Amino acid sequence: SQNGSYESSNSLDRDFKKKKREHNLEQRIQEAFLQFMASILKGYRDYLVPISKAPTCRATDPDALFQMNAFLRSRDKAHHKFFQMLMKTQMFIKFIEERSFVSDGDHNLAFFDEC
Repeated sequence: SQNGSYESSNSLDRDFKKKKREHNLEQRIQEAFLQFMASILKGYRDYLVPISKAPTCRATDPDALFQMNAFLRSRDKAHHKFFQMLMKTQMFIKFIEERSFVSDGDHNLAFFDEC
C-alpha cells in the first residue's frame, strides 16, 4: 500500500536525521577534546629534547625526549598533580615520541603546533 511506503520512507528519514544528529554530536565532542588537549599542551615543543644523534635503545624513554620537569614547572602549580599523572600515560608518551620522530610535514599532529 502507498500508506505503508510513506511510513517506511518517513521512518527512514527519521533514522537518517537521528544518525546525523548523533554524528554531529560525536564530532563536536571530538573537537572539544582536541581543543582541550591542545590548550593544556600549549608550548610543549619548547620542551622537546633535540635529537642530535642516531636513536639508541633509550630513544623512546620519555625523559630522553622531553624535559618533563621543566614542562611541569611551566604549568600552573594548582594543576601539577594532573600533569604529573598525564605525563605518565601511554597516550602522552606516544604523543612525545611521535612529535620527536616525525617530520615537520606530519599533518595529523599539526593542530597541536598551530594552537
